[in-house]
Amino acid sequence: MFFVPSYLTAEGSFTSGIEGAVVDSNGIPYACDSSTMESANLARIDPVSGAVEVVFEFPPGGGCVGGRFREPFEGEYAGLKGERSKGKRNLLLMNNIAPALVLKASHAMSLWSDLLLTDYKHHTLISVDTTSPASGAWSGKTVLQGAFTQPNDLAMTPNGRFVFLSDPDFLASRGRIWRAEWDPRSGAFMNLQVVAEEGLTTANGIEVIDHPRSQGGNGWTLVASESKAQLIRRWTIDEVSGDLSTPQVLLNMSTAIPPFDFDGMRATTDGVLYVTMNAGGGRVLAVTYAGSILCEIDALGLGPSNIAFGGNDGRTAFVTQVKGGRMVQFRVPAEGSSFARMHQRPSWNQETLASRGQRKWMDCRTKVDQIYSKQVA
Repeated sequence: MFFVPSYLTAEGSFTSGIEGAVVDSNGIPYACDSSTMESANLARIDPVSGAVEVVFEFPPGGGCVGGRFREPFEGEYAGLKGERSKGKRNLLLMNNIAPALVLKASHAMSLWSDLLLTDYKHHTLISVDTTSPASGAWSGKTVLQGAFTQPNDLAMTPNGRFVFLSDPDFLASRGRIWRAEWDPRSGAFMNLQVVAEEGLTTANGIEVIDHPRSQGGNGWTLVASESKAQLIRRWTIDEVSGDLSTPQVLLNMSTAIPPFDFDGMRATTDGVLYVTMNAGGGRVLAVTYAGSILCEIDALGLGPSNIAFGGNDGRTAFVTQVKGGRMVQFRVPAEGSSFARMHQRPSWNQETLASRGQRKWMDCRTKVDQIYSKQVA
């Protein structure tokens, strides 16, 4: 059943600093923990038993909030030998996936091995090599450093060229969005600059939506949540320069009672954006790319901080829950967009969009209404 939440990990398996939900190409979830420890760590979670295993330690004094596997740069696909398939290649190109060769799945997924993690205390972006077989011995390096306040979360364009980072200043109630460009020769990000600042408050969760123009979309759209303002903004991304258009408000919930903080967000292939409602919200909001609210999903606690999609088919949502320090999960109708690209599938699926029936969402609303009525009672 869709939208039925359950606990994946035991209470207290993380501290209240659980954040940075991310999923690898095998559908296995990970989460950061950086609350009461001297330094943060990254843990892998068994998707069946919920067992937690630390696989990476941040530099002393570090703190992690956001995680994302680096989207392979266009040229990296060309560097691997694979199977040619003109029809499938055209499909990938149409959906902004641009490998020179269509690769065997094992080869393509091997490119998704660099895990990017924000370190908001050291003001850096770290790349972790996840190919090391030794548990707890993954190596990491700094691939971006700048005049950040944090940074917080990150998102990448599907061609692997641009990374966008949210950078809130919670004390001053303002924020910025930065952009950097991947340099395959140095293996790091270059040309860091602020691309959005005016009018922004505490920019937090961030995602790149890939809706190809060939399918009636706007190409690449950047979306970002503003925690304290309780709104979501969107920008069209210039696919050549990476520049952003004038911002528009996708969703404004500033009058919602009780108040909450928008936090992490991720997209699925059926045109839905899932946004966590932290700091008292206790729910995950499902909203269309046009800004229509479809559903609110109970997160089994008042502090859902981030979200990622994985499992065997990419249709399990993994939510980091601050309340109780644990991971929550529930099923959704379509796979995560990033997970789809890992497996050389389009991140916008017209078939799943067409099957996005209202009945599923009405069932979800009914469940939420029942939960609220029980709380009131």
